This record gives sequence, structure tokens and C-alpha cells, in this order.
Amino acid sequence: MGQGWENYSIYARNIRKEYLIYPDFIYKPGRKKVLGHFLAMKRIFKTGFFFEKFEEMARENLARELDRL
Repeated sequence: MGQGWENYSIYARNIRKEYLIYPDFIYKPGRKKVLGHFLAMKRIFKTGFFFEKFEEMARENLARELDRL
């Protein structure tokens, strides 16, 4: 989640591939709910090291994916 957008977008596409059984009208609301859940968390990463290193980029990536759905 906390890598650059190029790597994150590959990750997001791979998640979609895992759920190809579901059409977009089912997948997108579910994915939006998951992304919203992460964004609503006070901290995505619980340890200080990962929080400092990846939190900001992860939030940017999640928000960007959410906007694109």
C-alpha cells in the first residue's frame, strides 16, 4: 500500500483479478467499502517504523484508487 503509485496500481489490478468472478456493479461498492475502512482508521500501520515510512503514501494511494472507482 505504501509504495509509489505505479506499484500500487499493479497491486490494485491484481486484487481486481482475484475477484473477476464479481461484475463491476458488485465489486466496486465492496472495494470502496474496504478502501474507506482503511482510510477511516487512525493509523493503517501500527508500528512506528512502518507508520513513518509508509502511512502517508498508503493513504494517498487508497484515496486515489477510491476516486478512480
